[in-house]
Amino acid sequence: MKSGYLKRVGKIGRRNLEANKRLKELYEEKDIRQCELRFHGCMVNNYLTFAHKKKRVEYLSNPDGLSDFNETILACVHCHDKIEVSRKLTQSMFEILRPNGFSNQEKSESDER
Repeated sequence: MKSGYLKRVGKIGRRNLEANKRLKELYEEKDIRQCELRFHGCMVNNYLTFAHKKKRVEYLSNPDGLSDFNETILACVHCHDKIEVSRKLTQSMFEILRPNGFSNQEKSESDER
């Protein structure tokens, strides 16, 4: 690959960029500008990303979920990495921070885990 060469952004990449744009506006409106998780070692307001309730591949059938407030948490990279490796921790953090974003089926599934 030549230096300075960028690969073209595909359909899914454009969808992700558009979802991130909508999320940035939504979080600004809600005045959320810092990591919501605050685990030990948190970077508070540096290197912020959107942590999703499910893996991105699971949103292929429902792309609107990518930019849904109840499907995301604003997290620094350090805290995002912590919940990324544990579905159980991810579920518990979403239950605490986004309690209105859970259906009864999702609650029973997380209780079974």
